[in-house]
Amino acid sequence: MRLTKLYIEPTNCCNMGCRTCIRNVWQEHAGSMTEMVFYRILEGLRAFSPVPLAFFGGMGESLLHPRIMEMTAKIKTLGARVELITNGTLLTPEMTHGLLDAVVDMLWVSLDGATSETYYRSVDTSTSI
Repeated sequence: MRLTKLYIEPTNCCNMGCRTCIRNVWQEHAGSMTEMVFYRILEGLRAFSPVPLAFFGGMGESLLHPRIMEMTAKIKTLGARVELITNGTLLTPEMTHGLLDAVVDMLWVSLDGATSETYYRSVDTSTSI
C-alpha cells in the first residue's frame, strides 16, 4: 500500500476572522482532534513504508491545538516528513522553538494580507457573508 501525503486537521478553530474564509458560511461545530483519534492515526501510519508526508492544516489554525508540538514530534519519530500551515499570529519564541525541536520540515505561513492595511480591507467583523 502506498500513500504519499496525509492531511491531518488538528483543529477547525481559528483565531482570525478573515472575510474570505469558508468558515464564515459553514455549519460545522468548532473543535479539536482528540488524543484518541490522533493515536489511531499514528498507529495507522505504522502500516506504511515509506511513511507518508504528514501535513498539519485544514480549516483551522493548527497552532491552536494545545498538543500540536507533541503531535508533530510523534509523527516525526515514525520517519515522516512533517509540514504545518499557520497564519503565523501565534508564533511566539516558545512556539517557534517547540516546532524546531519537533523537527518540523516545512512551516507554511498564510494570511489574507501582507500588511495590516490589506488584511483589514479583507476583514469585516460587523457582518457575515
